[in-house]
Amino acid sequence: YRFRTLLSGKLVDNWSFGVRLETGAGSRSSNVTMGDDAGPFAKTNDTVNVGQIYINWAPTPEWSFTVGRMANPLVSTLMVWDADINPEGFAEQYRHRDGKNEYFATLGQFLYSTSGNQTPFGAPVVAGSKDLYMLAWQAGYKYYVDGANNYFQVAPVIYNYIADQRRNPAAFNAVFTPANRAAVNNLFVLDVPFEYTWMTKGGVPLRAFADAAINFDGSARATKYGKPLLDGENKAYHVGFQYGKAVNKGQWDAKIFYQSIGAFALDPNLVDSDIFDSRTNMQGVVVGANYALGAATQLSLTYGQGTRKNNTISVPGSGDLGSNNALDKFRLFQVDLNIKY
Repeated sequence: YRFRTLLSGKLVDNWSFGVRLETGAGSRSSNVTMGDDAGPFAKTNDTVNVGQIYINWAPTPEWSFTVGRMANPLVSTLMVWDADINPEGFAEQYRHRDGKNEYFATLGQFLYSTSGNQTPFGAPVVAGSKDLYMLAWQAGYKYYVDGANNYFQVAPVIYNYIADQRRNPAAFNAVFTPANRAAVNNLFVLDVPFEYTWMTKGGVPLRAFADAAINFDGSARATKYGKPLLDGENKAYHVGFQYGKAVNKGQWDAKIFYQSIGAFALDPNLVDSDIFDSRTNMQGVVVGANYALGAATQLSLTYGQGTRKNNTISVPGSGDLGSNNALDKFRLFQVDLNIKY
């Protein structure tokens, strides 16, 4: 189960804030498992955490600046970003519409991981250690074909990391190897999500979506992993279709997509935790459906089936199955009941 509650509002003109509390301390899930507490009826795993805390300044309708732990400001898909992740740092956004054309840009400077070796007022305890930062550079275009519900959108984004070559005890900063599959060295990723949304004559919304990514430094990442001949495993793609949209009582939607992620294509710490257990080097198909039991209540079903993309190496990453190197096939059946108020 999980519980999340958000308080948001205005401070003064053009200034707003948000604070969200949630169960679960993990970055990719706020779920809590029933019955896993120590001792009889203890509450060691039933904690309250700050999932979001941010301030936003919007001096004009086109410009917006956010600082803090925020909802992901980037246009993205589950292939690259788990929807539960709330990055921490700074984000700047610009959006301008001219008739049927809309242009937008988002820049992100996120604190990915602290070195754990610094004192508040002095030099690092371990010489040479530095915090790890992630930078995002996105520019997008949206064309409204006919009204607000019929449009095409493309939003390429580049991701790179600062201080990712530092050698310190933080696992993220070490070299990507079969023993350490959390490292983010040699990741310079171009990701291009795009979608086309339209309506049937009967008023049913339809959506075709896709995402393609390439790690331009994938060859070096493969070499440091000990597999230089697999430098071609630096690409990922995701393509799918959705019918309908469950909003009001009695409405439903269904979607299907296929996804393939090369072992050295993406950051394994960001990919979705439900689909294929937070792993790269996986490919497969996912189907899902939502049914609105009421205006605030939805029942969701998801089924995913995946296999290794390349059988000569393991599946980098670590999700609910832990650091199981032998993972070869993955089947997921998930039922969610969501209540929003």
